[in-house]
Amino acid sequence: AVQADPKDPRALFFLGVALNRLGQHGAALESFQRMWRLKVTHRELGLEGGWAAIAQGRTSLAITLLEPYVKANPKNAKAREFLGRAYIGDGRLYDAERELKAALALDPKLKPTVSFYLGNVAVARGDTTGASAALRDILTDAPGSNIGQALRSKLQQAQDAERAGTGRKPWSLYAGFSVGTNNNAIGIGNGIALPSDITSRRSNYAVYDIGGRYQWDFGEKRALVVGYGASHQRYNNLDGINSLAHNVFARYSHPLSDTIVARIDATGAIIGVNGETSVRSGGLQPAISFRLFDNVVAEAFVGHSNANYRSPTTNAAVLDRDSVARTYGGKVTFVLPSVRTSIDVGYVRTINDADGGDFDYEGHRYSLGATSRLPLQITANVNYAFANNNYQNLNSLAPTNPPGATAFGFARRDRVKTFGVRLSRPFMGPTTVFLQAQHTENHSNITAFDYNQDDVRLGITATF
Repeated sequence: AVQADPKDPRALFFLGVALNRLGQHGAALESFQRMWRLKVTHRELGLEGGWAAIAQGRTSLAITLLEPYVKANPKNAKAREFLGRAYIGDGRLYDAERELKAALALDPKLKPTVSFYLGNVAVARGDTTGASAALRDILTDAPGSNIGQALRSKLQQAQDAERAGTGRKPWSLYAGFSVGTNNNAIGIGNGIALPSDITSRRSNYAVYDIGGRYQWDFGEKRALVVGYGASHQRYNNLDGINSLAHNVFARYSHPLSDTIVARIDATGAIIGVNGETSVRSGGLQPAISFRLFDNVVAEAFVGHSNANYRSPTTNAAVLDRDSVARTYGGKVTFVLPSVRTSIDVGYVRTINDADGGDFDYEGHRYSLGATSRLPLQITANVNYAFANNNYQNLNSLAPTNPPGATAFGFARRDRVKTFGVRLSRPFMGPTTVFLQAQHTENHSNITAFDYNQDDVRLGITATF
């Protein structure tokens, strides 16, 4: 009929209906879209079009079609199930749960599929107990259903893998290599002449990374993770700043309820520059996170860290950077499943008490970031941060009157802006390739610390 008259709306509708039942939802949706372009409709178009849209992952379109249909047909159990599934895709978990339970109340025969999607709701909320209960309902009440048989098959595969020792391993290792270029590798102030032994602000470099982690699970989502990483950065024309960093960390997380998780992080680092230890540091940071809504998580933390730098050769009372830092802050994460994006908004206050008078400061840092899954398996991360660092003492490089003298004329003030972009994509097997760029502007009232910096890096990592 469609071939005889491509503009026959009745033929287009029933073609779409047939394609839906054959599992060809993309073709079905195309047929319905042809109806919309002809400005014609059908009383069941909301149901059929919504079904096709869900199957194609177009949750916003499915909701647009199904909401008015359900309002007009509140006793259609299948329509309410479809609408609940669409709400899951849009991250509206409470709405999804309401519609799914309404569908089950209207038609108990829908229990296998409704239980499955109620389990999805529980997983999205981090409620593993609720998810397990929903899946058990399927295995108990509808073991012969298509979903029940699929679940049994997956469970059998998991049990076989565990017996064969191929289940999820508690450890992982990684290695990486990257090359990059930095237009101001040592952060020379914009108004400062180059030292005699340096021919250029710009330098190309290579970075070599290795590391690993091990995780102990104690049940009920309690876990301890420990890890180590080493990173060697080598510049092609600035041998004096080649660095080797050793980092260790441990994190213990403990859920206090379905919506509250406590954790504590411990970190340590030794960084060497040009073959000599430049800084040793360590810190502790307890934190607590709250799931405020289905797609909103807030976190608050406090931190305490110590840093011991290579001692200055002169005037330690002013130039010694050894310090104790206290931090207070938090962030809020918004998850937008319909566009596969998460957004972070954060704030950190830092109080740095240094042995040398030039390095006592109080800082306020504000950050905004977003991570999104793009086509072609590309993950994009964009971040912006602004820091306002106010130093407490008159600075040894601050000019006084007469002009040109340097004798603690005023306290240092820095305003630091950073903007970064990172793109990554799976490459071959366990490897991932990435491209990242970062722009930094350090606006300071002291010329030596007033600089701009651009860094671009291309690399590959492998995780085992």
